[in-house]
Amino acid sequence: MARPREFDPVQALRAAMFLFWRRTYEQTTIRELAAAMGIGLPSLYATFGSKRRLFEQAVELYMNTPEYVITLDIDRHSARDGIELMLSRASAYYSDPSRPPGCLLNNQPRLVAERVLAQQSILEFLESRRHQLPAGADLDALANFYAAILRGLSAQARDGATKTQMRRVADMAMAAWPQYDQSSSHGST
Repeated sequence: MARPREFDPVQALRAAMFLFWRRTYEQTTIRELAAAMGIGLPSLYATFGSKRRLFEQAVELYMNTPEYVITLDIDRHSARDGIELMLSRASAYYSDPSRPPGCLLNNQPRLVAERVLAQQSILEFLESRRHQLPAGADLDALANFYAAILRGLSAQARDGATKTQMRRVADMAMAAWPQYDQSSSHGST
């Protein structure tokens, strides 16, 4: 008869996610993971497989939690308000002392594909609201710009920036939001 699990796999996975986030995949050992997760190595391997598979599951968990600020409810807002909400949340979440600083995706050199996917998500959000942006707005460049701001905020958080400091950067980034040409709507001469 098999013994029942003596741990919560979701909580264990969350602990692994935080450890990978703090230390990166390369710097984290399997023994450190087992200790952080509160389980033995046999249970870790039986439940999660290899370190690589555990990392993949931790990244998947991250991308489905509030810490992943890119898609969290922004689709309920206008283009501008959604991007502003994303940056505001990033300023708060990236600097929250109850979490590792920054963003898991931006802290991991190996997660290039996930960062590309995140930028694609921003682009798709903007494309779905194209009618709310000036004609001819370069949505690809706009998505790239705001993805770069998120990467910058993540780096600042890792370097100790406060929520207030990051919020000021987010406010500056929103000042770059494309504006309608007011002269064309008033029939200028």
